[in-house]
Amino acid sequence: MINLYKVLHLSPYASESEIRLALQEMETSLNERTIKAVYEWLLVDSVRARYDMKLRETYPDYFAQFRVPVAQNGGNFAKKQVGSSRKVVKHQTLAQQYVYPRADVPELWNPNAAVNWCIVFNVVFGAVIHALNWSELGEDDLAQSNWIVAGIGFCLILCAMVFSPVFSFLNFVLLIVWYFALAKKQAAYIKKELRGQYQKKGWGIPMGITILVGLGLILLLIVLSALVKSA
Repeated sequence: MINLYKVLHLSPYASESEIRLALQEMETSLNERTIKAVYEWLLVDSVRARYDMKLRETYPDYFAQFRVPVAQNGGNFAKKQVGSSRKVVKHQTLAQQYVYPRADVPELWNPNAAVNWCIVFNVVFGAVIHALNWSELGEDDLAQSNWIVAGIGFCLILCAMVFSPVFSFLNFVLLIVWYFALAKKQAAYIKKELRGQYQKKGWGIPMGITILVGLGLILLLIVLSALVKSA
């Protein structure tokens, strides 16, 4: 489920006028599907209420980042800011004044770097990174597709270790197919929908996990070989 508030860089409590203004400013960089979704889901009150409810169920932590807008007394804006990295957007309607913290840009791994690291590691590495990125972006279907590729790639690794090195070549073929079928989509999405703006995650943890898994597989192969010889 796509988070349209993140796409528009708005708080989930943004007013209709703020949504229209953000849409107007970003219209040239958004695809028709996203623009249509904003009009149909965020600019129709009854539909937006259902959309927000579903979004809150899917991403409860996202809503927790924001302060529910509260009418201020005396016509003064509250200066409280939620998080040091968020900007405060002011909006006034009739006698009420509200403060809306803008949504943070998503935290992602560089999708192009993930593809490059596949040369060192394996297609499984890139597919997992892209799957996690898609989940962060709310694109569950694309995330699932990448998880499937990662699963296939892992099975091919096991087959190459147990049966024949030919499966390593098949893994390379899978890498090429994955790149053109899925990986390029993420880079294009980030460039077009997010205008290349996102917080970059570090590579220490995913690389560390990958190395540990690789060592574990090697150890497993050694143990299995020893058992076969002793049998």
